[in-house]
Amino acid sequence: MELLRQTVRLWQMENLRMTGEPEFEGQVLFALVQYLEHLKQHSICRRFHGRALARSDDPSLGYAALRQALMTQSHDNSFRYMLENFRKGTSPVIIKTDPKRSTRVTDPSQVSHHFGDTLTGADKEIYDKLVNGVLHMEPEIDVSAYGKAYHEIDEIWTAMCHDHPEFHWHNQYYWDPEYAADGHTVAAVIPNYYITADERERRQQEIDAAVGQYLEGITAETGDFDAALQVFLNLAKELDYDSIALDRQEKKEGRLIHRRDTPDDLRNLYGALVQKKAVCVGYAVAYQYLLQQLGMEAIVISGNAGGRHAWNIIKMEGDYYHVDATWGDGSDTDPAKNSDEPSFAFFGLTDQEILKARSMDPEPPAPPCTATACNYFVRNGLYFTAYDHMAIKESLVAFLQDGKKKRVDLRFSNAQVLEAARKQLVTNGGLREVLRATNRQGDFHYGTQSRFHIFTAFFEPAEGDNPNPTQE
Repeated sequence: MELLRQTVRLWQMENLRMTGEPEFEGQVLFALVQYLEHLKQHSICRRFHGRALARSDDPSLGYAALRQALMTQSHDNSFRYMLENFRKGTSPVIIKTDPKRSTRVTDPSQVSHHFGDTLTGADKEIYDKLVNGVLHMEPEIDVSAYGKAYHEIDEIWTAMCHDHPEFHWHNQYYWDPEYAADGHTVAAVIPNYYITADERERRQQEIDAAVGQYLEGITAETGDFDAALQVFLNLAKELDYDSIALDRQEKKEGRLIHRRDTPDDLRNLYGALVQKKAVCVGYAVAYQYLLQQLGMEAIVISGNAGGRHAWNIIKMEGDYYHVDATWGDGSDTDPAKNSDEPSFAFFGLTDQEILKARSMDPEPPAPPCTATACNYFVRNGLYFTAYDHMAIKESLVAFLQDGKKKRVDLRFSNAQVLEAARKQLVTNGGLREVLRATNRQGDFHYGTQSRFHIFTAFFEPAEGDNPNPTQE
């Protein structure tokens, strides 16, 4: 702690010219908060942060002063910025970025393709032949040397499709077999290409031109969690779930919906990123493709959730998590179903959690998802195993203090804690305390999601609100 205090004093003298003791104590607190964030002690970090913002004593004012000064100079981790900007030779410590915060590869072409990478022997050879054949739009892909039955080839075909969202020019659901002389094994795979090579190139150029808007807010320094969350939010902002077109398509094509010879833009990369309308498969392949462009591993998962559904498993900080970009986006082409608010209930879930809401196809086998560190609520200090009024208030104040957020979600470990939170926050005035602490004069309404024990508060601004506009 003494080393931390001296570090703050040196930086203060070199950069801010603030030497008052009250401000200095607040700046020590600020450095402590940033260092806790660096160590991934997110819950404790937000507790100290919320407590400082909610008080008006001299150390808290010093905390706010340093925070304001640094935020005008840095959009990244301010503690790291503070340490890295000493005059040469004066810094007594060196803080290195935790390598687990980002496991992205710098060359997107080197991103792991999970399903293909788990195959071995002849299955891996067939997988590679299918990838190369579809990439070059070969009319027939020879697999006669392997003596595989249709269902065996189809499992490898499905694995390839779940790994490669960039193949937007072929029917991922349907291929034709050419059988060998024995009548049982497959001699060749005949893909169903929707479009010509020229049309493929034109569409790819439009996809390339569109990608940038979905990667806004992400730099080479952005960690895995923040990058995945930003893409998730950008998709929710730009895309609409097209229930109108889906209803029309199902009425027209019925069970033949996947045996078509024209592009199914509701379910491919082009429709999602360029036309900005999609159903679940379109969201999943778009999210996968964008993360792969950032050097992150992502796959498409299929299953049933009251009907056929698709979502993603992505790798963040070395572990796998379920993320459902479709259920994260409330927008819909049908005005009666439309909502502008994203949902984080399905960002960073374990297998156990996701299976509360759906089933997963057994093939191809997905990697296990057991980690919780990159769950949206856990990472943001918004997950609670017991009702602690002060801790929850401080987390809410910290989360809402920028004055721009209109909604906050809290997640609890079980139904009893959720009900206790609802009672204290709504009936006993807890949210009113948060409104006062964040200088908001408006009202609020709330909702709950019982399946995942989530409490959501929506804040309505009032004329005269004067929230603190500072961003962290």
